[in-house]
Amino acid sequence: MSGSPSLDKIPITVVAAGSSARLHWRRRTVQAAVLIIAMLIPLSGLLRIDPVAGAFVVLDRQIWWSDFFIIFGLWLMLASGLVLMYSSVGTAFCGWACPQNTLSELANRWTYKLLGRRADVSLAGEKMKVAAGKNRLGNWLLLGLIILAAAMLFSLIPLLYFYPPDVVWSFITLRPDERLASSLHYIYTIFVIIFFVDIAFIRHFWCRFMCVYKVWQ
Repeated sequence: MSGSPSLDKIPITVVAAGSSARLHWRRRTVQAAVLIIAMLIPLSGLLRIDPVAGAFVVLDRQIWWSDFFIIFGLWLMLASGLVLMYSSVGTAFCGWACPQNTLSELANRWTYKLLGRRADVSLAGEKMKVAAGKNRLGNWLLLGLIILAAAMLFSLIPLLYFYPPDVVWSFITLRPDERLASSLHYIYTIFVIIFFVDIAFIRHFWCRFMCVYKVWQ
């Protein structure tokens, strides 16, 4: 059976699958690097916040919040950096470096694995379609435990910006430390709840409806 002459004239382009896979892993590497950098900044002493003294701690040097010109210059630099980033890379930042997008993609991956590929938190408000073979209590509990563990882990990052690493370690290991605030457990619990709700339910809703950077696009 001969092929149609009109179809024979259609050019065929072969695209190597490897290039897409390499791009995927490069993006994953950048996403992981951003999260690691977010932890290394306070761990290295590059930047911490001391609300009691009312100062930023940069490389063990205090910059008082009352130093208007320094603080104003800092915020001006950050705002200018956001504008330059928006102008140069646009939404590439969202897909490659934004921590919110990274957490949302991780949550989607866990959800698809445990509840099926159609179990999506839809931006259009459609009901989640759980696969019949995976709609089991054990899968739901495991997903909840994974999200809770992720929320507890990521909630430690904000603490690193307010306490030295050894103090945070004392908090994790439940060792008494006079430098720990008595209300820190309540503050940490609030962070865990915020991260849990974000990872479990909000996900890309933040990117579409609440993110200031996205609104600029």
